[in-house]
Amino acid sequence: MLNSLYIANYRNLKSLQIPALNQLNLIVGKNNTGKSSLLEAVSIYVTKADVTHLFDLLTDRDENFAVAIANIEANMRSLSALFSDRKMVFELDEAIQIGESKESPNANLLSLRFVRYRQEEGSDKFGNYVRNILIDDNQQFPDEKIGLEITYKDSHVIRNLDTKIRNSGIQLTSKLPNLQYIKTNYLHNINANLWDNIALTDKEQDVIVKTVQVFNYIIIARFNFV
Repeated sequence: MLNSLYIANYRNLKSLQIPALNQLNLIVGKNNTGKSSLLEAVSIYVTKADVTHLFDLLTDRDENFAVAIANIEANMRSLSALFSDRKMVFELDEAIQIGESKESPNANLLSLRFVRYRQEEGSDKFGNYVRNILIDDNQQFPDEKIGLEITYKDSHVIRNLDTKIRNSGIQLTSKLPNLQYIKTNYLHNINANLWDNIALTDKEQDVIVKTVQVFNYIIIARFNFV
C-alpha cells in the first residue's frame, strides 16, 4: 500500500505531493483539476506501466492514434498525451514519476520517458546477447531507435516505438496485480449490476445504511474542503 504519493509530469499534474495516505482516501476538487489523472497515475504505478493498460487509458480518452497505424509517429503522439503539456522530449527531468513521496525513506518511483538508443550485439560465456545503449543528445547514429523507457527500482525496459508495442515486448511485470480501475463512464452500469446482486436480500438494508453514512461523510468533507 502507498503511504504517501508523489506524481510529476503526468498530464496536468506537473508536481503533486500528498505526504500521507490512509486505507480509504477521498479526493475532491473542481472539474479539470486532476482527480482522474491522479487515479490514472496510481493505476499506472500499480501495473508498473503495463503497456496494454497505458493504451487502454489513451483509448478511453480518444488519444490512441496508434489504433489506425502502428509506427513511431503514431506511438509517440499517443504516449505524449500522458506527459505534461504533451511534450515529446527526452530530458530526464521531464520524465513521468509516480510513487511514494520523495521524503519517504524507501520511496520507489516508477519512471517513464522517451529515449534515443541503439542496440549492440555481442556474445559472452552465457551466449549471444543484444544490449540497449542510451544515446546522448550530442551523439548521432544511423541505426538509432526511439523508445519508451520504463524504470522501477533496479529494473528497466525500453519499448521500441517503431512497432505495435501494445502487444509485444518485455514488461517490468509478467503478472498484473488484482486491480479494478473503475472509470467514470462505467459507474452507472457497474453500480446497477452491484445493486442487483444485493437487492431484495438481507444485505440490502446494510448497504443503504452504509451509503447514507458515506454520503454524509462526503458532504462534511466537501464542506471542510471548501
